[in-house]
Amino acid sequence: HQVDAILPGLEALDKVMAMFPEGFFASMKEITGNKGINIGLVRGVDGMTTEPEGLQYWVDGEAHIALVLCENMEKAILHELSHVLDTYIYTNSVLYDEWNDVNPAGFSYDENYEAYLLREESPYLKEGNQSFIDSYSMSFAKEDRARILEYALTEGNEAVFASTTMQNKLLRVCRAIRDAYGWKKDTRTFPWEQYLNKSLAYVEKKK
Repeated sequence: HQVDAILPGLEALDKVMAMFPEGFFASMKEITGNKGINIGLVRGVDGMTTEPEGLQYWVDGEAHIALVLCENMEKAILHELSHVLDTYIYTNSVLYDEWNDVNPAGFSYDENYEAYLLREESPYLKEGNQSFIDSYSMSFAKEDRARILEYALTEGNEAVFASTTMQNKLLRVCRAIRDAYGWKKDTRTFPWEQYLNKSLAYVEKKK
């Protein structure tokens, strides 16, 4: 049933998984109870807001992701994977503990999923002084980080990370991933680091 809808979804999933280094998700076994991440392609999720088109949740310690079959599958997959990655980073790094340090002074997240729908404009979203990717990013810190990873792995987003604040946020995410995975001295440049102004790839000192 629904083969024409499911096949593009599976292709998008394959494309996204190929963006990550080998063993990236296997390393998460400590937070998934050695059972991995359960991903399901679904027709819809009742009660879900318009963005993103997916849902990440936990059942008995197992990570689950429900992805609504849609045109923006790749972004939805990246967004929901970021929520699982958040848990792994918090377990293995302290770099997200002070996440608010990279936000504008005096800013507070909505802490709900309704306010962004009514927000007509914000000085934090103005080009040249951008502090968030969009209004949805201002709902929760976890959604802010998920949007960042989502856009960092999507082509054509140089302008999104042009401001000092957005560079600092992307840098915090990239450093947190390296810290959690023990990659501080890794010479690779990872796909999510493509918009950094300065490379984090380790360069061995010449003797």
